[in-house]
Amino acid sequence: MSILSRSASAELVACCGLAALALAGYLLRKRKTLPSWPAVALPTTSAVRLRMADVSDVKLIFSYVRELAEFESLLHEVVNTEEMMMTAFMHGHYDCVLAEARDDGSPIGMALFYHSYSTFEGLSLYLEDLYVRPNARGTGCGTLLLKSVAVVAESRGCARLQWQALSWNAKAIEFYESMGARQRVDGTTTWLNFIMRRPEIAKLAAR
Repeated sequence: MSILSRSASAELVACCGLAALALAGYLLRKRKTLPSWPAVALPTTSAVRLRMADVSDVKLIFSYVRELAEFESLLHEVVNTEEMMMTAFMHGHYDCVLAEARDDGSPIGMALFYHSYSTFEGLSLYLEDLYVRPNARGTGCGTLLLKSVAVVAESRGCARLQWQALSWNAKAIEFYESMGARQRVDGTTTWLNFIMRRPEIAKLAAR
């Protein structure tokens, strides 16, 4: 096994650093060249301020993802990484509204969403995560975040805004229904949620 000299190690670190900076620069340029949606005025209250996330917020967004997963007792299922989320954000695969306490600017929640498409109705928006930190619950932050996603969906001409809730989370279900959402049952047709993970996807792709 060869051992790099101190100078060679320094050169290797420098090269790796330059490569990382080059990749970050490429991704940032790619994000900037993506089609942009018109800016929207997000709702606000005397206690909570909202803003659209930018690249510098990915670390915070990923911390929210892990906090939410822990709350749902699903942290063991999180295989995503901050680096993967950064790349996905740079490629425009998702957007995120961040909530901050108006008095001190501390981060208190997020709504992460992305576009889907209905061949029946057209462009839609899927709300992947709505999360409010425990110390900010009861401040109206959740209502404000959900409203903000509706504002974005309306501004982009989306026909649908969809999301899921865990069946045991009675408070969340009650909250969503109080905001005018409904569980999707169309007439006599009940729509079930299905999922394929990597092994199933690979198996189907190989058929």
